[in-house]
This record gives sequence, structure tokens and C-alpha cells, in this order.
Amino acid sequence: MSWVDTLRAIAGIVNLTCVIVFVRICQGQTMSVSYKYHRFPIEVIRYCVWLYYTFPLSYRDIEKMMLYRGIEVTYEAIRQWCKKFAQAYANQIRRRRPKPSDKWHLDEVVITIKGPHY
Repeated sequence: MSWVDTLRAIAGIVNLTCVIVFVRICQGQTMSVSYKYHRFPIEVIRYCVWLYYTFPLSYRDIEKMMLYRGIEVTYEAIRQWCKKFAQAYANQIRRRRPKPSDKWHLDEVVITIKGPHY
């Protein structure tokens, strides 16, 4: 089973596109933390951490969501995952973000020529 199939199985109503983008950003990057000796697959850990930091949910809410999808995980495990992996995920996303430059792209331009706005 691929990671996309795993996410489709656990994603439910949540927008799957955001989850896939988040996992693709984190996938393939070298992590300073290890997933070794964890009971759950990497996709489940990343999904729980993503849920916690994306939506105003508590650890117990995420535990209930996972239980509803057939994954028994405790809120304490989710708390430890957030504590251990969240900073590494944030660092990876920050590294991939384009660097600021001298060019600015404006959404709107308002010009005043003899009174009326264009």
C-alpha cells in the first residue's frame, strides 16, 4: 500500500490535496530525527502532526478522528510526535520556501490621473 492510499484511507473529509503537498515536501528530505522504533507508519505520524498544527484540534480530538478511521493511537503518542517531529517539518518547509528578493509583485495598482482612479 502506497502512502497516497494510506492517506486516502485516513483523510476522510479533510482536503487531501493539502496533506499530499505536506507529505511530498517532507518526503525525500533528510531528517535529523529518526522514525525508527515507531509503531505507526510515517504517513500516519505526519498526518496527525499536520492535523494538530493546521486545525484548532486537541490531541484528544485527533485521537478520536484516528479511532473513527480505524487507527488506535493515544493522545499521548500524538503529543510526543508533535513535540519530536514538528520543528523538523517546519524547518524543511522553511528551507524550500523561495528566498526574499528585491522584486515585489503587486496584486492591484491604482493610478490617479486628474482626479478619477484607474
